[in-house]
Amino acid sequence: MDFAILRFLDFVRDNLGKVMIAVGMLFSLLGVFMLATFYFTLPEIAFVPLISLFSGVLFVVYGFFVQVGLFPARWRSMDGVGTVMLCVSVGFFALAISAIQVQLVTGFEMHGMPNRGGGESPFALFLPISVRPFLFLLGLGLQWGTVFLAASFLLKAFSHFRH
Repeated sequence: MDFAILRFLDFVRDNLGKVMIAVGMLFSLLGVFMLATFYFTLPEIAFVPLISLFSGVLFVVYGFFVQVGLFPARWRSMDGVGTVMLCVSVGFFALAISAIQVQLVTGFEMHGMPNRGGGESPFALFLPISVRPFLFLLGLGLQWGTVFLAASFLLKAFSHFRH
């Protein structure tokens, strides 16, 4: 194997938290820049920024966890179940954050603008009628994220006070 590739892999291993944060920021920015209001004929395109935002938030938070040192043995509780539950709760919160961002336009309404002197102006206002198809994931992510976060804190507290 080439030594340059081995040096690159050693660099990634030594700086895994920073690399994950950088990749997460890239995915998050890509997801934010891809957010748009999609017309009802292209709802399948809405999954791309949703997945990009979801993975970006996960990479940033897990990179921060690696950088802080959450995964070594000294933070483990109940054989690592508390740490796993904390990571799962972050996943649910990331799902809630990304699900609220997607919006689909189902049509447009035209509203006449009133004139100052009475009557209607020749100008019209077109307002989009929009829905958020993944809004149910917001409630699901917040509820289950809170449950897993509370359970992980309880397991960590129980493990801390047990010893």
